[in-house]
Amino acid sequence: TNLGIPARPTTAGGPGGQPGAAASPTPVSNSNYPAGLRPEDMAESEIRAGDSQFQASRNAGFTTALTTGHTGIFSGQSAVINLAGDSVSAIVIKSPFAQHVSFVTIGGGVYPGSLLGTFSALRQIFNDAKRLQENQRAYAADPRAMRRPDGDRSLEALFPAINRQMPVVFNANREIEIVRALDFIRDYDLVGIIAGGQEAGNIAVRLKAQNVQVLLSLNFPKRTESASSNADPETLDTLRFRAEVPKTAGKLAAAGVKCAFHSGGATAADYFSNAGKAIENGLARDAA
Repeated sequence: TNLGIPARPTTAGGPGGQPGAAASPTPVSNSNYPAGLRPEDMAESEIRAGDSQFQASRNAGFTTALTTGHTGIFSGQSAVINLAGDSVSAIVIKSPFAQHVSFVTIGGGVYPGSLLGTFSALRQIFNDAKRLQENQRAYAADPRAMRRPDGDRSLEALFPAINRQMPVVFNANREIEIVRALDFIRDYDLVGIIAGGQEAGNIAVRLKAQNVQVLLSLNFPKRTESASSNADPETLDTLRFRAEVPKTAGKLAAAGVKCAFHSGGATAADYFSNAGKAIENGLARDAA
């Protein structure tokens, strides 16, 4: 979730940009990478304490949350927090927990400004991190044989991920997005987790084979109100997607994929209602 992280003023977005991207100035950083492509950013630095913001979630029965940032390709290393406490130090249980990656663009005329560019940029930064770690190890083994490698806090922040010491959570809902995430997890030998996963049931066998877990969003797609009587009817793909998503949890459980629910922006009422729909569509009640 984004619990504990205040929402920023937003803009309407632009060509190649993220709708609703933060309208705040670019944070000052000595990183070689633009804002949104900095894996060193941590959710903990943005978390604000105060019980009032957590009251609705606590009233619904939630006491603990995994929280991460709102925007960016790297949306911030997440933190596990308690939903009570008067200070950040009092509510943070574990930080960092995982790297979180979304297949979005940065926008504002900054590379990557397209989805293809995002995949390219992700692969490049992981390749650069692997190369820097290899050079640092070579230098440590024989300092006289080479010049000391220049440090890079963005690349060094990926060392725990490429060493399988920190999970990488890919926010992906559509089947093609999940396939791309699984390819990335395989190619870089990551401890990968899929968040969202609304079409994960279509590739449950592969998820099981790669031992990739799923944080399944309970923010199920809803029927949209037509803007006018002349509006085009919903496409067959849209209708099928809305009908199939509640079946995903049952499909994952049947395939033996380790799965948990996440809010995905759903209200507490929708969260529990949609958990019930997952049961109606094939998930065992005890598993839910």
